[in-house]
Amino acid sequence: MEMTQRDNDIQLLDELLTRHADELTDVEAEAFASMRFDLKAYGGILGPESASGRRFQQLTRDQRAWVMSAHERIVGKPLTRLTAGEVPRGREVSLPPVLQYLPKKPPPLPRSGATGPARASRRHCGRADEGCYAFINGDCTCGCCS
Repeated sequence: MEMTQRDNDIQLLDELLTRHADELTDVEAEAFASMRFDLKAYGGILGPESASGRRFQQLTRDQRAWVMSAHERIVGKPLTRLTAGEVPRGREVSLPPVLQYLPKKPPPLPRSGATGPARASRRHCGRADEGCYAFINGDCTCGCCS
């Protein structure tokens, strides 16, 4: 029988909570116990909280990353072949020329008002110090621009 992701999650949580419970922080122990309880008790229950409709089928990506980082910290052995360095790295290739000479920082933003003519159709009346923020072309609600 093939193990599902849910079975792997439960096995990982069981290992942390039974063999290494004293090495977990209080927050981790409480959270991991809650995750394990939810997976075991409500594994087949459908819930409206998730997009797929299956609420406790497996850990979320963030939960699994948290559990795996705690496992690697405590046990010290990486969980995957990639993190263990068993997967060979491919041959090194040089960057293509188009990516070698990219600018170090983004171009500066244009200064406001410095480029292009001022817009004549939407001018302000200039009475901003009196509380008017309307434009002359009919947007004024206080009547000072009429």
